[in-house]
Amino acid sequence: MTLDNSAASPPPHSAVQSAQNTAPNGLTSDEAQGRLKSDGPNAMPDTSAHPFRDALAKFWAPVPWLLEASIVLQLVLHKYFEAAVIAGLLIFNAALAYFQEGRAHRWRHDYLNHPCPDSRARLLRHDEGEGLTQSNSSPTN
Repeated sequence: MTLDNSAASPPPHSAVQSAQNTAPNGLTSDEAQGRLKSDGPNAMPDTSAHPFRDALAKFWAPVPWLLEASIVLQLVLHKYFEAAVIAGLLIFNAALAYFQEGRAHRWRHDYLNHPCPDSRARLLRHDEGEGLTQSNSSPTN
């Protein structure tokens, strides 16, 4: 039994060049600027919201709704200590999720804005390698 790995292997370099209409020695600066203008930068948009809105969003989901409903039910039954314990757990859970998500957003920001210095990704322009950044590349180059 033999496995056909042709579908998993990348296409030859010449096929990629012809598909993207590039020369073997890379794009000229004018071609690169044209692609950057037509396709836009190869970057992800910033989707962060206001921190207060992010914090309130932690209370807007099915599990927090159940906890909030149980707080109201405990208050109606005059069980204030149980309501306070549930409220404390709800607030602790929301705070933990907010701070962990903030750490993830900071990591993403640092990762996207400070590329690794030993990165081997290079753009070929006029037979010379140029450092790859989000601002100087488009999705098609």
